[in-house]
Amino acid sequence: MVKLCILLSLFLLVVLLRGGEGYMSRRRIPCHEILATQNTEKSLYIIYMEDATPTDQAKLSQKNALLQVLGSEVAAEKSIIYTYDRGFRGFAALLSAEEAEMMRSLSSVIFVVLSRLLEVQTTASYSYLGFKTLEGVWPESNYGNDTIVGLLDTGIWPESESFDDYGMSPVPATWKGRCVEAPGFGPEKCNRKIIGARYYDKGYRALYGPLTSKHMNGSSPRDFEGHGSHTASTAVGRRVVNASLLGLAQGIATGGAPLARLAVYKVCWSQGCSDADILAAFNDAVEDGVDILSLSIGGNPADYQYDSIAIGAFHAARKGILVVASAGNDGPFEGSVLNISPWFLTVAAGSINRQFLAKVVLGNGDIYQGTTINTFTMEPGKMYPLVYGGDIPAQNFTSDSSRFCSYGTLDKEVVKGKIVVCFSSFIDENDDVIYEAGGVGLITMDELEEQIAFPFSIPASSVDLISGYQILRYINTTKAPTARIERTETIFNAAPAPVVASFSSIGPNIITPDILKPDMIAPGLDILAAWSPLAPLTPSLYDTRKVKYNIISGTSMSCPHITGAAAVIKSLHPDWSPAAIKSALMTTATPLNQSINGDNMGLATGSGMVNPASFTDPGLVYDIILQDYTNFLCSIGYTTKQLQLFAGDKSVCPKLTPKVQDLNYPSIMVTGNRTMSQTVTRTLSNVGPEISTYTVSVTNPRGVRIIVSPATLSFNATNKKRKFAVYIKTARRNDDYVFGSLTWSDGAHSVRIPVGAGPRSPYELKR
Repeated sequence: MVKLCILLSLFLLVVLLRGGEGYMSRRRIPCHEILATQNTEKSLYIIYMEDATPTDQAKLSQKNALLQVLGSEVAAEKSIIYTYDRGFRGFAALLSAEEAEMMRSLSSVIFVVLSRLLEVQTTASYSYLGFKTLEGVWPESNYGNDTIVGLLDTGIWPESESFDDYGMSPVPATWKGRCVEAPGFGPEKCNRKIIGARYYDKGYRALYGPLTSKHMNGSSPRDFEGHGSHTASTAVGRRVVNASLLGLAQGIATGGAPLARLAVYKVCWSQGCSDADILAAFNDAVEDGVDILSLSIGGNPADYQYDSIAIGAFHAARKGILVVASAGNDGPFEGSVLNISPWFLTVAAGSINRQFLAKVVLGNGDIYQGTTINTFTMEPGKMYPLVYGGDIPAQNFTSDSSRFCSYGTLDKEVVKGKIVVCFSSFIDENDDVIYEAGGVGLITMDELEEQIAFPFSIPASSVDLISGYQILRYINTTKAPTARIERTETIFNAAPAPVVASFSSIGPNIITPDILKPDMIAPGLDILAAWSPLAPLTPSLYDTRKVKYNIISGTSMSCPHITGAAAVIKSLHPDWSPAAIKSALMTTATPLNQSINGDNMGLATGSGMVNPASFTDPGLVYDIILQDYTNFLCSIGYTTKQLQLFAGDKSVCPKLTPKVQDLNYPSIMVTGNRTMSQTVTRTLSNVGPEISTYTVSVTNPRGVRIIVSPATLSFNATNKKRKFAVYIKTARRNDDYVFGSLTWSDGAHSVRIPVGAGPRSPYELKR
């Protein structure tokens, strides 16, 4: 599957379209964003209106706009899907292309955008990160108690042990949301853990029609895909003893903030997530009382004013809500990172020190390890005949086709009773092919040496290409080759960690190259967490296994790790702004090993791997207020009119246009010619000891000289904020991206930010 994603990504990079898939799953190939148009003459559009306060005036303005275009109140009522009246003004409606053009011509309408369909993007991970049960940040924060985390995803399986509310205190009085009544769901499914559950499907149904029977009798917050329950439990799940996937990864499953509250906003269905529904969820969440929003969702990068998630996240930030989002799974190609506006905390995916390996034992005694989730046990000691798919093509097929073991390409009579070796195909359907032909096992040769452990519906192991060719050599030189596939074993510390996941999307930021994205990295490979028992374990038609916990991979899995960490910080520092929490996470992160991850790893990892040992006591933070963000929008060319539409207020661009690089971001990125000089400024706020002195140290990127002035910052009761300048002179020899760092230290705290330099991205989208 990932091979097809990579080929698609190559194409999409050429046309400047990148997308994000929720998690890495065999046979799911929608790696590009889908523009959500209908097969009918009506399509779903989002219409942004000039601000009109109060709300009733805004609604009247929207109604009048529809009346002018459609000509009747009946048609207007049938057309409108959602009204957005919190933060920004607008609505979603079904219109023909001609009606959309008429809408654009109205003086009260700022712009009209075709709605898009976006996509969704643990026992050992928190132990690996250094979370402790009896000491450290968990007990200090009371395990994230009373912080309210909202998740926009595929819903929730409320019966999971991960969402039990045993021993939890009453729901916080600040909560204003609700738990809706729906088929198979109702207020009784919520508790002191799941304190709210809503669903949003009007935009989705406008595109795809009625929901299928798979979703019970209609719409509901219940999770039928598994993804929402997995991300929710990774972020805030309770401690569950002896959790496992059919015995694999057995241990205590927990979220990062196990006593935090959960508010569920189901916006994603079997085919994806309508941005009209996502905006409606943001519209409610900002009033419900959530503290943090988590989105393992992504779509092609777009100018912020046309990006529904960016718009929703901006208005969440206005309300003091931190929005954590996944970076996308279209790596390792430059410019593939998603969710790139500076008010997001954008999370990439990395590995931990655990692998799931299934041995392939050959008849000659040779053993090869495959990265696979194989829960099947073959008959002890028995060896099975071994064949290569390329050697047994069906009639009218050649080895070039049959080596991938796709439907119809193999001689079924030869397959029966044997283990078959196949090259991994773009659409890995070969376990069903082998099963239908009476085969007993599958060995796939992974041409890209993938890190991800995928489950199969029959005994299987996925070996790298070198091992695969050695297995083929054994087949070709042995009269009666045999093999067996062992059940997967959980192996620790067999490979360097952390490393960037091969699929994790990387920078540069194609909208604003001087804002480094992703921001940081968290575990996203082979994560065990809660699952919906109605969701399939594999895509196989013959796999009837149902599980309560599943192991999957993606930036969807790394995002909720940071969500949980942010909830812990919020519990300890309820008065901190979203930017302060973000800064604390980024400036205390641990940089990855450059010798393992490469010189330009800053494009893939941002500040580095989340570090629980330090993030609740960062010493200093790079804080950002709303005015800083509006100035940033002006710095990238927004007019005052565009700014007011986006911000939903009367903001005005300053007379002296600020520099993009001067946004008080906890990283520095400068792009342009190989030889250039720039000076950027930053301001640090003291959140540590009242009287303290910090001294700067610099690691210069290759071919770059950095000078910081002043080199010492002193804080006291009256001087809680200090500004400094960073002079950057580049003399790079080529167009590589290079990274160094800038660290302020008082002996007890180290406040580190990455400093990068590089060319203007060839993938940059122009405004």
